[in-house]
Amino acid sequence: MGMVIKSISNLPYEEQEDCLEQLASSLSKNLKPIEIDGEIYHIPSEVQMLIDSLWDLVEKPKDKKY
Repeated sequence: MGMVIKSISNLPYEEQEDCLEQLASSLSKNLKPIEIDGEIYHIPSEVQMLIDSLWDLVEKPKDKKY
């Protein structure tokens, strides 16, 4: 099922394609894929860096007892 983007719905088909290709291109440059429970999601690279940092904290040996 497709979505309607009202802001480009009145443009000719070729211009709609151009707009969507530009949007997809700009979004994909900043998004990283992540798989959760068999589903692929695309998240900003900053969020991926946060997840990686948190994972590193969990994976490091526990030197301190709280």
